[in-house]
Amino acid sequence: MLNRRARRRGEQGQVLIMALAFIVFFGLVTTAVLQLADAVELQQSHSQTGSTANANAEGGMLFAAQAAQEQGGCVPTASGSITMTTGASASYTTTACNPGATADLIADECSVCVLSTAQPASIDGALAAQGPVAFNGGSTATAADSVTSTIDGAGGVTNRGFIGCVSPATDCQTADAYSPAVQSIAPVPDPLASAPLPAGLAQPGDGPCQPDPGTDPGGYPSDSLPSGLYCNITLTTGDWTLQSGVYTVLDTLAVSGDANLTGDGVLLYFTCQYDPNPAYVDTCDDPPGDADGGVLDVSTSGNVSLTSYEAGTAQNPDNLLVYFDPLEDAVLNDLPPTSCDDNAILCVDGSGTTALDGSVYAKSGQVDLGGDTRIGSTSGSSQQGDLVVSTLDSSGDLRVDGIPPSIGYCWIYDDSVRVTSGATTSTGQVVVESDCSGLKSTGIISIAYGS
Repeated sequence: MLNRRARRRGEQGQVLIMALAFIVFFGLVTTAVLQLADAVELQQSHSQTGSTANANAEGGMLFAAQAAQEQGGCVPTASGSITMTTGASASYTTTACNPGATADLIADECSVCVLSTAQPASIDGALAAQGPVAFNGGSTATAADSVTSTIDGAGGVTNRGFIGCVSPATDCQTADAYSPAVQSIAPVPDPLASAPLPAGLAQPGDGPCQPDPGTDPGGYPSDSLPSGLYCNITLTTGDWTLQSGVYTVLDTLAVSGDANLTGDGVLLYFTCQYDPNPAYVDTCDDPPGDADGGVLDVSTSGNVSLTSYEAGTAQNPDNLLVYFDPLEDAVLNDLPPTSCDDNAILCVDGSGTTALDGSVYAKSGQVDLGGDTRIGSTSGSSQQGDLVVSTLDSSGDLRVDGIPPSIGYCWIYDDSVRVTSGATTSTGQVVVESDCSGLKSTGIISIAYGS
């Protein structure tokens, strides 16, 4: 709203024009960024540099569109300015993101989702996420820049991502451990709670299990395993291949020694066995509270490289590669001696590289990841994947290349405004939102201009 104090008519007109130009500037920046960031559908930017001298009103708007290519998330303290042909200068500083919690910046779009509110994530190594990160219960990360989030925008430009914590001041205290700085979020729900499951998962009553290749290696020519139901898959040496398809494991899939494992187009499904006859499948809540199930244990000095099957299709829209029954919260049998907790349902403790090109879903279980672990594809292919766990303990080099967030991802900017014309300076606030309604749109929420 314009200040109502008395002004000369020329001064009032000049300030009004500058105010309108500034509003258009913000609208053009947000719109241009959405157009440029269509591949990831979440980039929003402000200009980080000044305009060229002697720019007129149209030139200032063109400058804004060009500056929008300097894409990035909503970043507090970011600033920029425009100089008009009249000599007037319009500048801003971003004072807050998501002011007043009017929208959930991270919603259900996290690439790394640590869902437990009871136990914080422990980051003793490095967690690098290509996509947003959410800690419902906080994080004990202590090393500088041990948790980082970036987002690749149009033209291969790498931008700052988003790291969210329910209570940053108490649960994610070490500020220099996070890049960018942690923002406050509401607790993130299970993003796959209502997602369709891939076809081919074993059902209660299915069985019996196929022989364990660790005890019957001769039964699998060329060290190639067919898909199907297994109680155990124990690989200690040699080069093994998983044929394309769904593998249901009721106890342990263990890759140890110097064994190598590859598989293109697979889904590893871990669920619970039937107590009277462990060679058959049962639900993880029968009897109630009995949620001990299968475990993935990688402690090999060799390499593991797997890609998800039917990735990005109606058969597997979430690129699931490793899927634990949502009710499973503990392993059937304790793990062999490793650095992982005995109750971890997914343990990576080997000296080789573990590359899981797809999503890892362990909604109710503890996941311990050490060594060199990659989740999702770095090639930009359809095998990109998210990491959804109850509790995370990361002690190695963990990289997650997440599935790009959808249109519902939301940014809000709260900016202080300063317009100077000669000896006269006016200040105010401009609040701009992008995609907050779940639609691909921008809008100015409020303007308080002139003081």
